[in-house]
Amino acid sequence: MLDVQQKAFQACLQSFVEANNKRVDELVREQVREITDLRMSLQYPQREIDEMKMTIHSQSDRLSNTTRDVEQVTCAQREMEDGVDYVKNQMRRNNLRIDGVAEITARNWADTEAVVRKSFTTALKLPEAQANATVFALSMRTERDPTLPADQRPSSSGSRRTRTETASCKPFARRNRVASS
Repeated sequence: MLDVQQKAFQACLQSFVEANNKRVDELVREQVREITDLRMSLQYPQREIDEMKMTIHSQSDRLSNTTRDVEQVTCAQREMEDGVDYVKNQMRRNNLRIDGVAEITARNWADTEAVVRKSFTTALKLPEAQANATVFALSMRTERDPTLPADQRPSSSGSRRTRTETASCKPFARRNRVASS
C-alpha cells in the first residue's frame, strides 16, 4: 500500500510540476514576445533620434559658420565706421572757415597758416611771438592736466572715439588713411 501511495504522490507531484512548467514556459514566451515587440518599436524612434542628432550637428556647424560671418561683417562695419569718422573729421579740419580770412583756392597751407596766425594775433591784440608761445603752452598744459575730463584732453591718436578691440577686429588703422598733403 505504501507503494501505491508513493506512486500516487509522485504522479500528483509530477502533474503539478508539469502544469507549473507549462505555465512558466507560457509566461516566458509571452515576455519574450513583448520584449521583441518593444525592440521592434524602439528601432523606429532610435532611427529618428540618430537622424535628429545628425540634423542638430549640421545645424550647429551652420550656426558657428553664421556666427563667424556675422563677426567678420561686424568688424568690417566697425572699420568702415572708423574710416567714415576719419574722413568726416579730416573734412572738418580741412574746411575751417575763419572770419576775416578770405577763401582763396590758390593759397597753399603755409600761406594759409600765416594769414590765420596774423588774423588771430590782430584779433587778440598779441605780439606774434607771444601768440606762438601761448598756443604751445596751452596745448602742453591741457595734455597733462588731470583735472580736465578725458574727452576734453587733446588726443594724440587723432580720434577721441574709443572702442574695445578684439583680436579679430582692430579699429581703422593709420595705414589705411590716404595722405592728403
